[in-house]
Amino acid sequence: MDGVTSKIQTQLNNKVENETGNWTPSPSHGTVSTRSGYYVRVGSLVYVQGHVTFSNKPSGSGTFQISGLPFPTYGSYNRTGNFGLDAGSDGAAWLDSGNYTAVNVGIQFTSTGLRPFYQHKQNDSRDYIWNGTQFGDILGTGGDFDFSGVYRTSSSS
Repeated sequence: MDGVTSKIQTQLNNKVENETGNWTPSPSHGTVSTRSGYYVRVGSLVYVQGHVTFSNKPSGSGTFQISGLPFPTYGSYNRTGNFGLDAGSDGAAWLDSGNYTAVNVGIQFTSTGLRPFYQHKQNDSRDYIWNGTQFGDILGTGGDFDFSGVYRTSSSS
């Protein structure tokens, strides 16, 4: 066997683990009427997507985040996701008002879950995280939060 064939054979013998399944997103703020999550894991990479419908406007201090990821994260603050909001009856204006127009939004994966972030100025690359009340002001009453992203897991099973 030449070197390339040997390497391919070794990779085939050491199959990459993969699996799919469901998980339950658990928001830190607000009352939830529906929630669902799906994941695909290939080796140490996990792709997640989720949907949460809030029956009220989230509020409260402390960082807004979603916990219950299907596998633990490896490291913190991996910015590899996206989110979308289907605002309720009184939300979403904040993202589009004056100096607070979001120029970049995404998901940060942390050791305790995932959280949406935004950057609001072209020349400011800092990530801003919402607390429960700020997220509620954007989402509004009865809004939907949809998200997806990829993170690296530290779990081997």
